[in-house]
Formats: sequence, C-alpha cells, structure tokens
Amino acid sequence: MSAPPEDNDSCCWLDSKAVELLLPHRPPMLMVDCVHLFASGGVPRLEAGRSFEAAEPFFAGHFPGLPMVPGVLIVEGLAQSAGLLRGLLALEQHLEKRNLAATSLRDHIAEICGNETLGCKPTSSILHEAIDARRRSGIGVLASSRIRFRHPVFPSETLRYAVALRRQLEQLTHFEVRASLADRLVADGSLVLGWRPHTAQAPAEH
Repeated sequence: MSAPPEDNDSCCWLDSKAVELLLPHRPPMLMVDCVHLFASGGVPRLEAGRSFEAAEPFFAGHFPGLPMVPGVLIVEGLAQSAGLLRGLLALEQHLEKRNLAATSLRDHIAEICGNETLGCKPTSSILHEAIDARRRSGIGVLASSRIRFRHPVFPSETLRYAVALRRQLEQLTHFEVRASLADRLVADGSLVLGWRPHTAQAPAEH
C-alpha cells in the first residue's frame, strides 16, 4: 500500500505547512521545508528537501569568510526526514485500519492544513485526531548515526534528503540515508530513530 509518489525536484508532495503539522520542530531548527516523494510499497522511502538561504544565522559563524552548512544540521535534516517517513507510515496504517484509502493520505493532510487557522483544528478529521494523539504520546529522537560526509553545502544551495526504512525493532527504526545536491553526493550512511514517550512532567513538544 502506498501513497502515490511524485519524483520531481520542482514538485512538493507535501509543503512546509504540512511538514510543520507532522514534525514538532520549528525554525531555526526545522531542517526540512518540502517532501518530494513518499512511497510505502516494498522498501518504504521518502525524499525531502531544504533550501539554505544566505541569511541563515549559522552562516555568520560557520565559518566567517567561508560559510557552509554545519554537518550536524545535515544529520538533523536526515533524521527529520526519517521521522517524517516513520510518521507518514503510521498515519497510512491508521487510515487502512479504518478502511479508508491510503492514497488519500496527502489529500487528508492538505485538508487539515487548509482548515487550521489560529490554532483551530477541524474535529471531523480522523487523521487529525491521529496526528494529535501521536504528538501527545511521545517524540522521535535520534538514537545513533553513522554518516560519512563527502562534500560541503554552501549558502543558496538546496539539499535533497533520501531516506529508506530498513528495519524496525520495537521502538527503534533503522534507516539508510543520503543527502545530495543536484550534481553531487554530500553525505550518506545510516541512522537509528528511537521513540521517547512523554511523561507527566515532560512538555508535549520541544
């Protein structure tokens, strides 16, 4: 079962508003601004992107005279992309359990984003209730990463993330990951995402 993929650099399968609906991160730590592809059939995979503007605050100090994207932020973007893949798979399963077409996943998310104003949430959306329940239950955390860096990323460049789910072991999910520019590989390797349940003392999001 799969949401229909769109393998096109110029096309967003989900836009930045939808990304913010699905991830707890917010600027300046939101490292994904568009999902280009989501496919759950076979090996589940997702492709996403992030454009790095010259005005990004970290460029001033990393490094003066030779600004480049810190490697830790590239890893963060890969982890956020992996989190999006895991979250979308969970939501797709939620629809299927209720005999709703998984291919309508993107339409449901778009409808939620279109109806959210000033924090109001459409109570009629089954999917929205599932997203809220997931937010309240816990948060994804990076458990480990093994990333090889191949090439720097400079201001005004757009990074493309590609993540594939390889193994699920209880609360740990293993991914193969790759980050690239249009003409070259930037980083590749693997990472593991965990899941941290919220406690009564912990905030709902960070």
